[in-house]
Amino acid sequence: MSDSTDLSIILILVIGMILYVIYLRKVIDAQYTIQNKNCNPITMFINSINADPVDAVNNFGECVNLLDLPD
Repeated sequence: MSDSTDLSIILILVIGMILYVIYLRKVIDAQYTIQNKNCNPITMFINSINADPVDAVNNFGECVNLLDLPD
């Protein structure tokens, strides 16, 4: 693959990830107050880097259970 193709793929993935995080934040805002929950996607991402991995996974699992998204 050429460098321009690689760059395009990376840009599409990054933009897609940003849009997904914005979507998750809007869903959480609509259902819960972020100040009372530790389910802010940015906070969860930073905690997954800095905190204990087990705690980060448990926190993510709790947040996903709180969302109660349809299957």
